[in-house]
Amino acid sequence: VERYAIGLPRGHAKTVFLKLLCLYIILYTNRQFILVICATVDLASNFVSDVINMLKSPNIIAVYGDYSHGVQVENKELVRFKYRGRNIILKPIGSGSAVRGINVDNQRPDVEIFDDMQTRETAKSATQARELQQWMVGTVMKARDPKRCLYIYVGNMYASVPINEQKGITSCILENLKNNPLWKSWIVG
Repeated sequence: VERYAIGLPRGHAKTVFLKLLCLYIILYTNRQFILVICATVDLASNFVSDVINMLKSPNIIAVYGDYSHGVQVENKELVRFKYRGRNIILKPIGSGSAVRGINVDNQRPDVEIFDDMQTRETAKSATQARELQQWMVGTVMKARDPKRCLYIYVGNMYASVPINEQKGITSCILENLKNNPLWKSWIVG
């Protein structure tokens, strides 16, 4: 299990970086199920749609082949296709969505991407932040493939309020991941 937390200021192409990373995962790794978690399901669906549009680009088709020949399902809730000898699944969800027991084609996510999942408003509220963090750690992260999973959390460092002072847990998820020795973090700005 690999865990990465990345914090960059607004306007530094965090989401574009993650979309390119998804494309890299599809083209060059043996990972198969990418779960994309954003603040809302619409944002997550747009993220997945942009990755699919990258796969549709003439350069990608010329070099790697046309993914559309293997499409089994392609809608706002799920994209599933055979490509480069693998079954690829892209699933967008919003913060707080029901994911318990997520399983598509007998597979669970082996990549979970958290893209700006926490909003500034959620970080201001200890109650909302606690619920979001419990959902992330207790539900989403446990819905992973039992053999392996790559977690990537990209977000902003928000002003925070203490949630559990004894354990040093605050309302800002990125701050908590930065202080967690299980996560590798790179935070600038």
